[in-house]
Amino acid sequence: MAGLGSSRTRRGFLGGLLSGAAATAAASLLPDGIVAEAEAAPFLTADFTRRRDGDDWSGSGVRWFSRFGPRVSVTGGRGRIAVPTPLASAADSQPISVFLLDHDSAQPSQRVEFAIGVPDTRPGVILGATSLEAYLAVTVEEGELVLSRFERTRRVVLHRAPGRTLRVGQAYTLDVRVTARRVRARIGEQRALPSVFSLDAGATVTKGMPGVLVVAGPPMGRSALAVSRYELAGPTGAATPIRPTYLLTGTPVVSQGETTVHVRVGAERVCQVVIQHASDPGFGSSLSETAPVTVTAPSYTTKTAIPVRTSVWWRAVLTDPRSGTQRTTRAQHVTPPDPGEPLVMGAASCAQLWNAKGYHGLTRFVNEAAPVRAAMLVYQGDYGYPSNSVNSCLRAEPDFYVDRITRFLRSPDFINLRAEMPVGFTMDDHEYGPQNNSDRTTLYPWTVDLWNSMHADPSDLGYCDWRFGDVHCLTLDGRRYCDPASQPESPSKTKLGVTQKQWLRQILETTDAQLIVIFSADIFATRGNTLPQIDCWW
Repeated sequence: MAGLGSSRTRRGFLGGLLSGAAATAAASLLPDGIVAEAEAAPFLTADFTRRRDGDDWSGSGVRWFSRFGPRVSVTGGRGRIAVPTPLASAADSQPISVFLLDHDSAQPSQRVEFAIGVPDTRPGVILGATSLEAYLAVTVEEGELVLSRFERTRRVVLHRAPGRTLRVGQAYTLDVRVTARRVRARIGEQRALPSVFSLDAGATVTKGMPGVLVVAGPPMGRSALAVSRYELAGPTGAATPIRPTYLLTGTPVVSQGETTVHVRVGAERVCQVVIQHASDPGFGSSLSETAPVTVTAPSYTTKTAIPVRTSVWWRAVLTDPRSGTQRTTRAQHVTPPDPGEPLVMGAASCAQLWNAKGYHGLTRFVNEAAPVRAAMLVYQGDYGYPSNSVNSCLRAEPDFYVDRITRFLRSPDFINLRAEMPVGFTMDDHEYGPQNNSDRTTLYPWTVDLWNSMHADPSDLGYCDWRFGDVHCLTLDGRRYCDPASQPESPSKTKLGVTQKQWLRQILETTDAQLIVIFSADIFATRGNTLPQIDCWW
């Protein structure tokens, strides 16, 4: 990035001292006239006015990263974050974030010079991000400075202080400084200390990534945040850890007497992945490793098959090719079910995500419903409802879908469950298209390939089968191949499509299993008058 090294010494970093306390905690207002301590000179400067059109934000040894990479660019001497017009159904306060890598700090001082494209744009800076979803941020919104905590499933506003109403096209400067127990913020040339709040243990700025964000959602229209200059001061910071986003163990497959499972490793960004597997939890003498694979494109994942004998433990080693930072993930455990015990399998679906505090069905399944450890779980669609009539993604576009589905997969309960058993998936209407009961004529054409880059199922067809002893299990996809509900009824009208139907028929006619279990996201009976009867098998 142009302009690395010492730069102008800035005065101030004055303004609201914003608290990270819980939303219900009372803020203590300190007396007027407090004098801020001396400000450290910036040690990193990103001057976008010296950059060429078409560049990304990274350069000259400075690395930025965003899950929304196609929306982050350099145009007209500005670092831009493009904000699409949100859907009317979109949830409010969804962040579009850009993180500065390898400068992790718990006390960053940041200065951003910027302009906005529409009046209600909500720009800000990120404080101490420990993942792509978890951080504090100071934003400028409707004449106020706002301190918020961003979580996996929601945004929690902690405190507000007087700020400034932003005008389209006018240049502004946002200064934010973190000290031991305070966050100071100032917008523009405001010199007063309008409010002073103190941090507490409920929202301490942790050691993590700084950065820039825009908080989007209706009724905001299409816009762009245009950053002309970014400065970082304070502690120089540390290398950003290379972190996994999720680990999946897929449905077991038996072929010629050998059992295998596919495993999927997702990472936050570009990295090299090596998968280790062993027959003992200590990864001792039985350790095997896959060849290194470098994941370079969203959703930054890789998938491979590993053998399962009596038990298998597997984990991934992630290496950042630029910084050399390395991370070994938590071990995952797969054990075939004991034929002398009851066979327990689980089915789940429909986790609403944004603005929801949690999804508790998986916890109840593990802790209450299962008499013995389950052999596997089948998740039958609606992964966080990226497409929905309320609280949907900002737009029905791949990067927003990846963001929403990844947040769903990162549920702590789901992570703990997947560490102990395989999980199979079926897609459903809200993964496929813009409405309830999407079919092959209404699905977004990119959704199939996107999900195929994220799951660990043994097949990319949307359906598969497996055996546990004398129990034969199948999943079906009643969306991807089905004819529209509006099509007149006829003997040729199909919900499975010709190929999937023939596959199902062959299994039913030839299997020697004593029990057949079919997992379907589509219901088999009618829902009566509660919903149009267009998504059932009846």
